[in-house]
Amino acid sequence: DFYCKGLDLLIESFKTVKNNFPEAKLYILGRWKVKKEWVTEGVYFKGEQNIIPYLKKCSLSVHLGRGESFGINVLESMLAGVPIIVSVNTGAKDVVAKADKNMVLPLKKEVIFNKIHNYFNLNLRKKKELSKKNRNIAREFNEKKMLKYFKEQFQDLIREIYQK
Repeated sequence: DFYCKGLDLLIESFKTVKNNFPEAKLYILGRWKVKKEWVTEGVYFKGEQNIIPYLKKCSLSVHLGRGESFGINVLESMLAGVPIIVSVNTGAKDVVAKADKNMVLPLKKEVIFNKIHNYFNLNLRKKKELSKKNRNIAREFNEKKMLKYFKEQFQDLIREIYQK
């Protein structure tokens, strides 16, 4: 669902980015019925692909979900050390906020563009710091830790239900 994923807003925001950063490219993975208004210079629809080669060549990931739950692509980007911008309506926003709360944005084109513009203008040291912080936070989401967390939360829920 392109609306839920915020694909239209992403492409519109990218057009402004492209005007200011002519070398910018936007790779969109997944199965999409490409609308003619989405076809624009620098936007590449790649279909269903292995995400790894794209994470290796990208400097920023942007996910502008309008109510999406916890998209695994957010953690994949973070684990690869690719900083990510997400919307306030993306389920994984809390994880992104741990790396940098300023990377969680409202669904407003000008705010999104400004954040992307500011990110591209950061010095290399700050970009590397954010990359490292993203990796470290995303590493917490391994199977062993998440199963333990789930069990603890489930037990808390059971206790809460039966103490009433």
